[in-house]
Amino acid sequence: MKLRSSSVLHATAIVSALICMGTGLGVITAAPAAAALEVCNGTGIAAAGNESVATIPGRKGVGTTCRLSEGDSGEAVTTLQATLNRCYNAGLQVDGKFGPRTKSALQRAQGTAGAGVDGVYGPETRDKLRWHSRMHDTDKGCNRLT
Repeated sequence: MKLRSSSVLHATAIVSALICMGTGLGVITAAPAAAALEVCNGTGIAAAGNESVATIPGRKGVGTTCRLSEGDSGEAVTTLQATLNRCYNAGLQVDGKFGPRTKSALQRAQGTAGAGVDGVYGPETRDKLRWHSRMHDTDKGCNRLT
């Protein structure tokens, strides 16, 4: 077995590191957390401020940890659009279709709420947005979830 000098080993290590970084092998990246979640397909009820409750996007029979993005449709999108209109003056047509206008409105709301601005609805956005909330039949305005 032949030993290499320390300068050759050092140079080899640097070249190897540069090759790995150049091919992306040396860089660790992660997809957004919301990308790994199931698509919201219904609604759920969550506690909000002022001792009220809010209807928010959710997974039927599972909970409210889910995602919505451009191209999705259904009851969960309708709920999101209604809140964007009520609490963020989005002016959207509430049609249950997550299109470019819903994405833009969500991005504006995310920026206002202090969430990451990506136009994707997920747990961070759920927790930061203000939701139209009620207590019995009384409107309690727009509140964050508690």
